Amino acid sequence: MLFSIGFFSVSAYYYTSVRQHKIKISSIAPILFQIDIYTYYAKTYFQDKENQFKTAKTLYAKGIFDPLYSQAGNNMMTKLADSGYAPSQVFQADLLMVHGNTQEHKAAARQYYENAANQKYSTAIERLSVLRN
Repeated sequence: MLFSIGFFSVSAYYYTSVRQHKIKISSIAPILFQIDIYTYYAKTYFQDKENQFKTAKTLYAKGIFDPLYSQAGNNMMTKLADSGYAPSQVFQADLLMVHGNTQEHKAAARQYYENAANQKYSTAIERLSVLRN
């Protein structure tokens, strides 16, 4: 809540400054993006792992606006995957398989798939079977 109020206040201040031509929007966009990312991080403290996963995916998808979002989403997703949450392990493995270009990436992806499959997560089991064939 506090972050939302802060974000609104900062946004209102910058909006009026831009309208009065005191500052350019391009100079404040990174600040606004970072504040928005902090609000997402704050929300995750009150969420279960499933909703943290959804929040991380949302941040990752917002990467089209600024790389800060995808970086924050990736950090959040990695933390979830490393903590043992199977859907995020599969998500991370998929990213590594698609965007990773080294054998280390492929090995890390396989390990994420195996960790999720050991939890009986069906998507991971399917992906591992494809990798083995």
